[in-house]
Amino acid sequence: MCIITVCRYVTEVRLQLSDQLRCLDQRVECHLGMVSELQDYYRRHSEIEMELSRSLEKLDKQIRVRHKAEKQRSVLPFSCTIRLLTCTLSPVV
Repeated sequence: MCIITVCRYVTEVRLQLSDQLRCLDQRVECHLGMVSELQDYYRRHSEIEMELSRSLEKLDKQIRVRHKAEKQRSVLPFSCTIRLLTCTLSPVV
């Protein structure tokens, strides 16, 4: 092999590697964008779940206070309501 052929070969390999590196950079940028979107999605999802949890706890307290006065009048509906609230708030097994 002559030196000119080797130089052309090296130049050609460098160009191919440069093109491959550019493609990899584009893929990394694309994947970073997707990861960022997923992070935003799950962050917002957790915020919504926290809001829901707080709202359900607030509703539970309101119903317990409302039905506490009824406890003296009728034990059965009160105990059914409390049991329903307890089952609703307990984690699913």
